[in-house]
Amino acid sequence: MTDPRDLRKNARVEVLFKVEFADPHDFLVDHAANASSGGIFIATDRPFEIGEELSFSISFPGLLSPIMCRGKVCWRRSPEESSEEKPAGIGISFIFDSEEESEKIQNLVNKLAEPTAPTDEPAPYRVLLAEDDPAMRDLFHSALRAFDNLNLGGVRKLDVMEAKSGKEAWEKIQTVTGGKDIDMIFDLAIVKLDMRIDDDQRLIKMIRRNESFTSLPLIATGANNNKARKAAYSAGADLYLGQPVMMGKFIQSLQRFLCI
Repeated sequence: MTDPRDLRKNARVEVLFKVEFADPHDFLVDHAANASSGGIFIATDRPFEIGEELSFSISFPGLLSPIMCRGKVCWRRSPEESSEEKPAGIGISFIFDSEEESEKIQNLVNKLAEPTAPTDEPAPYRVLLAEDDPAMRDLFHSALRAFDNLNLGGVRKLDVMEAKSGKEAWEKIQTVTGGKDIDMIFDLAIVKLDMRIDDDQRLIKMIRRNESFTSLPLIATGANNNKARKAAYSAGADLYLGQPVMMGKFIQSLQRFLCI
């Protein structure tokens, strides 16, 4: 679990936690341990009051889109009471504004509890490559293939979904997030800064506004100047690479974002 960004300045400021489970089984164990409160545990050393309400998202990187939730603090463990086995944090009971929201969590529990067929082949890394310049697109694809051969060695495949325009990229994104196959979520996006869906909507900003991709690692590329660099980070990029792109730095970025 992570507690990456806490904008809490006083009790009146809403806190949004991002709770990531590396393994779906961890969520089931956590949920079962807090079954009496119908919630989960969030590791944090922030001082919350019993009964205080907060927002949080649940996600399984690479497997499941984030699910936005609301909850109420039903118990807490202070840093002074914590140990290596029992970290400081709070027990959260879910707050549901509708029966549909309650069913969403229950369906999640049921889905994760289903036995999975054993497989010898791990799920591939899935990369979205949105670039309208054919030469740059070929260059990135060559670098991705080299990365696949040198770093993955055929143990785990690297699937690249190409888009030649912002509109095409957005259509592919909607196809993925609109589907029911949770294995279709991207692991990384490489997006040209100037690519737009239409005259008003820049692709990077639209990706970041999509709840399914708030935590998606995103590499932006474009002109090699400070104005473009600032625009990319302002739009939500995790890394900006000015063109011409140094392929050594690009491959290092792949190692970082794909956790190799």
